[in-house]
Amino acid sequence: MTGEARPKGGTDRARFLEILSLLRKHRAAKGLTPVKLRALLEDLGPTYMKLGQVMAMRSDLLPAAYCQELKKLHSEAAPMPVEEVYGVIARSLDPPLGTLFPRFDPVPLGAASIAQVHLAELADGTPVVVKVQRPGIHETMRQDVALIRRALGLARVVGGTGDVVDFGMVLDEIWAAAQEEMDFRIEAGHMETFARNNRDVAYVDVPRVFRGLSTGNVLVMEHIRGIPVTDTQALRAEGYDLEEIGAKLAQNYLKQVVEDGFFHADPHPGNLRIRDGRIVWIDFGMMGHLSPRNRQLLDQGVRAMARKDPGALKDVLLAMGALGEGTDQNALYGEIDDLLTKYGTVDLASIDMGSVLEDFLHLARRQHIVLPGGVSMLGRGMATLEGVLSVVSPGISLLDIAAGRMAGRLPHREDWERQLLQDAAGLAAAGHKALGLPVLLSDLLKMGAKGQGRMHLELTPSKALDRTAYWLVGRLTAGMVASAMLVGSGILCTTDLTPRWLGVPALGLAGFGLSILLAAGLLLGIWRER
Repeated sequence: MTGEARPKGGTDRARFLEILSLLRKHRAAKGLTPVKLRALLEDLGPTYMKLGQVMAMRSDLLPAAYCQELKKLHSEAAPMPVEEVYGVIARSLDPPLGTLFPRFDPVPLGAASIAQVHLAELADGTPVVVKVQRPGIHETMRQDVALIRRALGLARVVGGTGDVVDFGMVLDEIWAAAQEEMDFRIEAGHMETFARNNRDVAYVDVPRVFRGLSTGNVLVMEHIRGIPVTDTQALRAEGYDLEEIGAKLAQNYLKQVVEDGFFHADPHPGNLRIRDGRIVWIDFGMMGHLSPRNRQLLDQGVRAMARKDPGALKDVLLAMGALGEGTDQNALYGEIDDLLTKYGTVDLASIDMGSVLEDFLHLARRQHIVLPGGVSMLGRGMATLEGVLSVVSPGISLLDIAAGRMAGRLPHREDWERQLLQDAAGLAAAGHKALGLPVLLSDLLKMGAKGQGRMHLELTPSKALDRTAYWLVGRLTAGMVASAMLVGSGILCTTDLTPRWLGVPALGLAGFGLSILLAAGLLLGIWRER
């Protein structure tokens, strides 16, 4: 698949049959294991690999094994012919190409499934990078998402990890994220917001956006000539202190998360450059957002982890997420305690904060707690940044720096006032309830003395338990019917009923046949659901 728009009708049908063929090839009906899902996306083409890359960042939607496997995907694609590139620019911008860009390199710097990038020069000699979207890619991806949903045929597919994955829901979430990434105006807005947030940080820089030359399909930005952050040899040759780079990189990322609530969700080495003593962040297609409330809860979570307080961590998880069907709060407490025990014996500086966050994300998923998408992207982003830091300055730990930030940060006056108001309100409510305790205790003792004390216990089964009960009752009923038919047919065969076939009453033979078919269907269903 090239990424170009496809005509509807026969081509869509051919693509649908191709998808079905690939699903059969990978035996998707028997379950999509992580390896099978990655191989399927690779066979489906570049746009599906792009969707897979976005999936890899959503550990709140997919189990850990899937996210790890999908990280191996690459979305490189064959470059567009330069005539198509010129056509997109001509349709998006008014002045002729030669007027806008006196110099335009026809050979792309890179080509991916959604867009490709070219070097160019403005009329005043400013070197720029021009990001050009493939024509028709939005419609192509929309059709492909609809086709793969139809081809899967069932909304829930059991993975080889033992988890049940709702791939229909996953597709909806990923498609929503991909649509944002295909609107370059959103990316331009991300760059400007990031630049404003970091305007007072002397060691951080962002490429300048040329808004007048940028549209939904074309993005023109400053060309960054810098040293890749993981090219340690070149950085040393230029006299840079790698420990300082690592420390400032970690400090800035934590600022993005804790103070701004707006952070780079894909800080891999290709998106970080060092130029003129500054860390330059590039590629703002994937950004994470955290509300003030979620930032406060994350802060409480880190503090609870430092105190090794599983109860407080449990409260943070429950406050941040939405409880799903099957959440077991007692088991949740035990799992959190196990994680704290796991990390409690490790030196703070050696703990990978990204791994800690991802462990808690997977714990939340196992307990059916739906966390905000920004929290999941943060876990993936921190894990990626920890990988960068391990190359640039292995002695730097995000968690160590985060703990240092919290230890050195004094609460603001507003924080104190808010906390005092909350505590005062809680104390007043507790006092009001305490006034009624003597009366309630007296009534309880009187009821006990008269033998009128009762305990009301209500058990509310979950939907999962209901489904299991219905399944068991259905199978039991089918087995009893098959047995009754078998016995009844045997009795009929001893009578003189007519008509007869092969010397046996035909009704008895028919009953035997039906009972055997029913029993065979029952056994086949049980075998398939193992």
